Amino acid sequence: MRSKNLVLHTACYNSLIDGFCKVGRISFVHDALDEMHRSGLRLDVLSYAILINGYCKDKILDEAIYLFKKMRLENLGPGTVCYNALIDGLCKVGRISFVHDLLDEMHRCGHPPNIITCSVLLHAIYKTQNLHRAIALFEHIMREEIRPPIRTYNILMDGLCLGGRLYKAREIFQSFDARSPSKRRFP
Repeated sequence: MRSKNLVLHTACYNSLIDGFCKVGRISFVHDALDEMHRSGLRLDVLSYAILINGYCKDKILDEAIYLFKKMRLENLGPGTVCYNALIDGLCKVGRISFVHDLLDEMHRCGHPPNIITCSVLLHAIYKTQNLHRAIALFEHIMREEIRPPIRTYNILMDGLCLGGRLYKAREIFQSFDARSPSKRRFP
């Protein structure tokens, strides 16, 4: 970009880095970060979110955790999106103990878990075949009147059916109202 005398801003680099992350070209991400640094630009909250998500998707969790901590040191408070990306990555590699700490931190920092956080956790719990905890989390979601998307129902239904809990799966299925899932309760 320098050879064309173009001046890029952080938003341009964010788009570039996001694209590289999405296609798994982490070495190109590092080149873009080096170029950004040479240009005197700093990472912003979105930059960190993109990087954390990209590293988590590529299962480079130590780098994602490092960036997450660095973000806090630079007083760029991570939002729910950053927490969700890191929680998702940690759940997928089985580092659940760190997830509990992040959930506590989310609450302390005023970023309560949202439906994406709950769906990620539900999927992780289902993968550990702890169906009782999955059902308890789903009931909590419903009590909080969070409107779970159909994907959240699918995760739970799949786990219950594969776990042999067909009666409970049927019960939840019958309580599902496609127009407004949060208004229907299940026993």
